Amino acid sequence: MATVTLSPQNKVPLILSQRETALNIHLTQAARDMIAVPIEEMIVAKTPFDWDDVTESIDKLLEMMRKDPAPQAHDDRGALTASAVVYALHMKFCDIPPFCAPRPAQLRNP
Repeated sequence: MATVTLSPQNKVPLILSQRETALNIHLTQAARDMIAVPIEEMIVAKTPFDWDDVTESIDKLLEMMRKDPAPQAHDDRGALTASAVVYALHMKFCDIPPFCAPRPAQLRNP
């Protein structure tokens, strides 16, 4: 059996799909793009980062979106929207590598 190697750009959609399934949520394409674009830009720029950080950060975002959705966070089919991504980034701001450096502990949201 042949081993399939994913390109770095294909890893992000796969991680998102796996995490959506695990958390039993569905994202709009715009929400997926908002999460994927900064990572894909880092790949293109050859900026070093850790894939474990990416997966952990996606988990944090999706968990925040699931637990504490933004107003108007769902589309008419119940999928989480780009607005939900922005709200989750706001709520977890700067504690989400590789998007930004962690904030000092006293400034983090509980």
